[in-house]
Amino acid sequence: MILNILLYSLILMGSLFVLGKSAHYVVIAITRLGHRLGISEFITGFVILGIATSFPEIFVGIQASLSQTPQLSLGNVFGANIVLLTLVAGLAAILNHGINLKHDLGHSNRLLQIILLIIAPLVVLIDASLSRPEALFLGVLFGSYTVYLIHQAPKDSPPVEAHLMNHRLVHTLLLSLAGTIGLIVASRLVVFSALKMATLLSIPPVVVGVLMLAIGTNLPEIILVFTAIRKHHTNLIIGDILGSATTNTLVVAIVGLIKPFTIREPQTLQITAVFMLVALGLFFWFTKTKNKLSLTEAWLLLAFYVSFVVSQIVLLVR
Repeated sequence: MILNILLYSLILMGSLFVLGKSAHYVVIAITRLGHRLGISEFITGFVILGIATSFPEIFVGIQASLSQTPQLSLGNVFGANIVLLTLVAGLAAILNHGINLKHDLGHSNRLLQIILLIIAPLVVLIDASLSRPEALFLGVLFGSYTVYLIHQAPKDSPPVEAHLMNHRLVHTLLLSLAGTIGLIVASRLVVFSALKMATLLSIPPVVVGVLMLAIGTNLPEIILVFTAIRKHHTNLIIGDILGSATTNTLVVAIVGLIKPFTIREPQTLQITAVFMLVALGLFFWFTKTKNKLSLTEAWLLLAFYVSFVVSQIVLLVR
């Protein structure tokens, strides 16, 4: 049994690494295309990068739904939102000694709208089930708001600088293709190995999604933090964090459209949902005050993430 656990752990870590690298390639390719089309930094960060860096969650969600374990994807999605709003945001602010929000991302009404969209899956899942009409509603809600944001983007929002994406179109398309293939293969291995480990350790799949996959599928966002800070594009980070968290609403919609489901372990998911709501509240409050995420607030977000992980471990031990 120990050898099997070790084997599937290695497969899981290896496939998560490939998943992160593949998503990174897709992010680079799509961002370059966005630049060629003259899309602003705000739209690139929130819409294009937000969706692109959520490809791991999307592919894991599809595979989990096809494997009859949608709770694995739900744990991944809700856990990923907590990781984004606390760990990734906090890490970015600490490395950059605080993050100032520009007008296009610092607008309080816009932040509130985005947070309500992130909460939408929790509302439809309040009865611990998701039907196709509810999944369709989430998909339409996400699509409509994305179109709305594109039309509302500030006219003077600067385009991403050319030196970040100065490559030929053919290379960009090949990079995108290679990354997509990697995502498909790696996501299948992630779901397969995660389910095997959950069975061997008698751990509910939703817990595996919350604690393990939430970090692994957010590798693109973590990589982006270092890249954006090094290139002095911190506004891309906040845009990507909010865009990725919002895109997770689309992930839930996709899972429900493929196969409607009922949650088997509602207690674990309910606790995770409460932590997610608190994380959203903290993120909204911190970013609303002076349109800045300070160093102190960043450490508080990291402390909140640690408390979340500890709570999940305590529940697991019990």
